[in-house]
Amino acid sequence: MNRTLIAVSAALAVLAAGAPAGARSYNPDLGVFYQNGTVNTSAFKNYAGELGLALSPKNLGPATTLGSMGFELSLDLGLTTINSGESYWKAADDPAGSIFTTQIRVRKGLPYGLLIGGFVSHVLDSDLWTIGLEFGASVIEGYKYAPDVLILASLNTTLGAGDLSMLEVGAGLIISKSFSVAGLFNMIPIVGYNMVYVNASSHLTGTVQSNSTTVTAMVIPQQNIVMHRAVLGLEFEITYLVIGHEFTLGPGQTGYSFKIGTRF
Repeated sequence: MNRTLIAVSAALAVLAAGAPAGARSYNPDLGVFYQNGTVNTSAFKNYAGELGLALSPKNLGPATTLGSMGFELSLDLGLTTINSGESYWKAADDPAGSIFTTQIRVRKGLPYGLLIGGFVSHVLDSDLWTIGLEFGASVIEGYKYAPDVLILASLNTTLGAGDLSMLEVGAGLIISKSFSVAGLFNMIPIVGYNMVYVNASSHLTGTVQSNSTTVTAMVIPQQNIVMHRAVLGLEFEITYLVIGHEFTLGPGQTGYSFKIGTRF
C-alpha cells in the first residue's frame, strides 16, 4: 500500500506541474467593466458566474464516505466551457472556449458516515488558485440492493486574482453504486445534483479609460449568483488505484473532469 501511495503521489505532482503556460492569460482585468463613469454589473455578473463554475470543485462523487479509517488522494484535471465570444470575457487576454484546471484533493473518512476533505485548484495560463474544504454526510450507505446517497457541501475562495474577490459555496446530493466486475475491479456509476453559489465583487481599485490618462477609482459591488448543475460520472477502482471521469451540465456551460488517485 505504501509503495502504491508513493507512486501515485509522485505521478500527481508531475502531472500538476507539467502543463506549459500559453500566450493567453485568464488573470482578471476588471477595468473592462467600467465604462463612461459607471460599472457594468450585469456583464461582471455573467463573467463571475462562468469563472466561478470553472473554479468549482471537480469530481464530486462517489457517494461513499470511505469508512472511519479511509483515505483518498487524487489529481483531477478539469475542462469547463465558457462563452469566450461574449464581451465580458475581454476581462481575460485572448480566452479560449474553455478553461483548463488542475486540482489536488485529499479526503478522509470519519465515523458515523461522515467525510471531510480539502482541495487546491489552479487555472492554467493564470495566477488564479482556489483553496477549499468539503464536508459530506451519508444518507444511505453499504446496503446490498440500494445505492449509496451522500449530501456534500463545500466552501472555497479564489487567490491570486488581483482585485477580484470571489467566495463559493456548494451543496449537492450524490448517488452512486459500486459493482464488482468479474472480481477484478469495481465499477462505480455516479449521478447527482450540485448547487453553486458565488459571491463576487472587487476591492477598491483604479482604472484608466482609453480616452484619458487619469486613474479613476472603481469598486464593483457584491454580486450574488446561484447556479445549478447535473452530475454524471463513472469510476473504476482497482485495488488501491482509482480512475474516473465526470461530466457536469450547468447553465450554458459543460464541464469534464478526469481523475487518478489512490483510495484505501
